[in-house]
Amino acid sequence: MARNFRCLVLVAAAIPLIGHTAAAKALARAPELKPADELVDWVVKHGGKSDAIVDKSPNTGLRGLFVTNDIKKGDIVLSVPVNISMDIGPAFWTHMELAVSLLKVKLEHPAVWEGFQPYLSSLPGEEDVHTLFSFRKDLIPLLQDPEMEAFVKQGLELTESVFSGTAKDAAATMADLKELKPKEALQITLGELQYWASIIESYSFGALKANNEAWRYLVPLIGMVNHNEEPNADVEMDEKLQAWVLTALQDIRKGEELTFQYRQESNRNDIALLHHFFLNERRPARLCAYDLPRALQKADAQESFTDADYAPGGRLCTLEEAMRLATKLASFPTTESQDRAALERKRNPIKDWRERTIVEFRMLRKEALRLTIDAIKAALQAPKKSAAAAPTPSASVVIEDDEIPADDVSKDKVSRDKARGSAAPPAMSAGMGARSTTSAAQQSEVVQRGAQKRVSKRPQVIVPMADADVGLQEPKFIKVNTPSHTEL
Repeated sequence: MARNFRCLVLVAAAIPLIGHTAAAKALARAPELKPADELVDWVVKHGGKSDAIVDKSPNTGLRGLFVTNDIKKGDIVLSVPVNISMDIGPAFWTHMELAVSLLKVKLEHPAVWEGFQPYLSSLPGEEDVHTLFSFRKDLIPLLQDPEMEAFVKQGLELTESVFSGTAKDAAATMADLKELKPKEALQITLGELQYWASIIESYSFGALKANNEAWRYLVPLIGMVNHNEEPNADVEMDEKLQAWVLTALQDIRKGEELTFQYRQESNRNDIALLHHFFLNERRPARLCAYDLPRALQKADAQESFTDADYAPGGRLCTLEEAMRLATKLASFPTTESQDRAALERKRNPIKDWRERTIVEFRMLRKEALRLTIDAIKAALQAPKKSAAAAPTPSASVVIEDDEIPADDVSKDKVSRDKARGSAAPPAMSAGMGARSTTSAAQQSEVVQRGAQKRVSKRPQVIVPMADADVGLQEPKFIKVNTPSHTEL
């Protein structure tokens, strides 16, 4: 049980969708958060430095930090002394265990808790956070993905087991607090535990202590910096200064928002949604981590893929991959255009910010699938002369002039995918082929020429993403706020 309790699995590695360079920005999110002007003064009073103010982004509506002066590359924009960050426990503990550890401070050391009020009062309230550990159960079906839904349910079940004290081999549960402070512990609700687990997920950082033990912290002010896949700053703990510092990666003009990359996987909307509940405003959208290819090979046989593998001649620019993605796209109960219409409707609009964010996530996910399929189709429809002049040794599909009905190509492909588990995640495979609509991949060169082509050499099994199904390693001491897929 100890292994089951601790095991965290990353859904997939991050590779950008074909040829996109725009920055990622968070989309619609929680209601307006609390003001935090006092927090800046508190940090500076305790020896910190801030060349930034807390404000709302005019583009996203999110609260963030904006520089008050022109900043040069390499300058320290913010510094927060380590002694006013909250030391909450070992980095290998789960968020629920860390939440119990944090609540222990509240019960055992009320004066210390009170001393951190300028920081704690700046955090969003319980109604303004929504992560894996506090996901509203009635919203889970809106994800339209059995594997994602199961992941969320596992996170909620794990939180409930820590709260009830039934989690086996957990380092800390609410039962410990009830022994320590019975009367006070009874006042702590499941919602409060879920809230602090979510705060730790979204706002905590990791760093090495003097004994090289990885530890987790809540860091005032710097925790307000928003994610961007093309950041203008980076965060680290400076041992010499004994402070958390945010350093400019480039020149930053007065009034610009400070950003850093939480982790590479957060550039994908499913990871960002489940662990932080924001979306990346990126056009075209990236493929979600749950939509990246997987296969049945052993972990030591996995190879790394890059965005170039979806480009013409790439290993993933194949009929097989296009059909896999098209089957996935056809499996959703609503279409991209239906989701967009739901977001844009004037009568009976979606008012709940959480529901709206999930519908927007679905729309962007389907957009990414559609655009990737279209890109592969365009490459396969390119003049055959180009392919002959520059063959791709690693291509997984070779189309020859033998003939078989195009419908049989599709049916044979789907049946083979089901038989061997396909290149999709296991939980996704159950939904593949459930809908009878014609897949978009059948509009490939094979079908459009109407020549009843046959794939005479069976497509090779696509090798999985490099980090598609391996144990999650904690981020190397930048923002440590998203353990990924939980195997219970």
